[in-house]
Amino acid sequence: MENLNKIAPYQNVSEIITNNCLNPNEPFHFGIEFLDKYFDEISKYSYADFRQIEMVGLRNFAMLLSYGGLEDILAFNTLDMSPSGSGKSFNHDLQKELILSPMIAELDEKEKQKEIDKKSNKKMPQVYKCYHNGTSTSSQFFLRCASQTPVQMIFFDEFGRALKNSNAKNIIDFCIENWSKNILTAPSEHKNYLHGKAQNIKCKIFCAMNTSLAYLGKKAYIDELAGGLLNRPINYCAKEVIDKDYVLELEDGVKTKIIEQSKKILEFATSFNNIKLVKNQIDTHQITKQYNILIKEYRDSYKNIYREYFARVKYNYKAILITLHYLREFDFYTNHPDYIPSVRIDNECFEKAYYFMLNYIENFEVIVNELEDKAKLKDGRLDKILRKIKEFEDSKKLPIPFSKLGAFIRPKLKADDIKNLIIRYVVSKDSSIIRLNDAGNKKINNA
Repeated sequence: MENLNKIAPYQNVSEIITNNCLNPNEPFHFGIEFLDKYFDEISKYSYADFRQIEMVGLRNFAMLLSYGGLEDILAFNTLDMSPSGSGKSFNHDLQKELILSPMIAELDEKEKQKEIDKKSNKKMPQVYKCYHNGTSTSSQFFLRCASQTPVQMIFFDEFGRALKNSNAKNIIDFCIENWSKNILTAPSEHKNYLHGKAQNIKCKIFCAMNTSLAYLGKKAYIDELAGGLLNRPINYCAKEVIDKDYVLELEDGVKTKIIEQSKKILEFATSFNNIKLVKNQIDTHQITKQYNILIKEYRDSYKNIYREYFARVKYNYKAILITLHYLREFDFYTNHPDYIPSVRIDNECFEKAYYFMLNYIENFEVIVNELEDKAKLKDGRLDKILRKIKEFEDSKKLPIPFSKLGAFIRPKLKADDIKNLIIRYVVSKDSSIIRLNDAGNKKINNA
């Protein structure tokens, strides 16, 4: 049957890409009917905000699709650094049950069958498991599981605590080494655990992490950001705990309905596991190019110790984009059973992936502001602000309101904070900067 999707490139990308970041208390509209309904439903049963819920949900859906056999799916990591009481752990546990249950149940059945076969004196050394607690598993056991099930998840409920656990450090290093890989590197010392099988194992790892900035600490975060596991995930930190009077208790009927939907997604992925996306369509798309330009601008606006975060957000954008594509195709397939998923990604998916990732990129400054001493942070940005004013002055773009300068520095400062920071270095009138004064010019020249 001929594909029903029609691909027509946008004529004017600049009109499409605008700042569309949403309040975390409002849902992101993916334009995928079942997905929008799902996240709206989950929000009724969780204290987590929508950005927390959506990040975890998409990660789990990606894992389910990958387990079903869609090889285009990219494994990606998530890190929720929201304050205590924001519903991190419950959000993870709830969506694990609702989305990953069909996969876990299938592997549990294989484990039961293995035990039956053992009693019949049949040797079955395989381990059927796809979900691991990061503080209690080992790379050896993980590899045994990966050799049978090519999709695995490792969960660190308190990553700050895991960093202090010598046993957990081994699995953390393993996750760093094998991030984004489809073929795991199994060290030779694990040979006995793999029962003589080849050392390179086809598997994708989804790493799920929760922690609080207060528990993790600035030094640990900076160390990990420089080359550890924390510069790889989609990061999120809620600005504040949502004030909900209550959340509903998940009814059995609602739970059953959602799990049945997850089963259908798994069946969809299994039915079309021979589908392969057209190569290079992501990298050559106009919105991807615009996204890459945006990432460079953000990266250049932060000081060096935070720039590593932006090294891998291009990969995460692709991972979200491909996941949204297949969820969109599933949504259409449910109403058109003769439909064959498209091998081309619809333009709307590019747009949604761009906007969705923008939420988390913008949120990074919340993390930085929590980590930095604000007085020191402001002093560190003073020279950059003054140089920007000098640039405007030379190009005759002054006067300019204090509030406009916030767009040129990360993390952002409020208009009043900017004014208090630079007022002794500028001539101003009516909340606008007229020019640098002598002190401002002297500071730039001596910097």
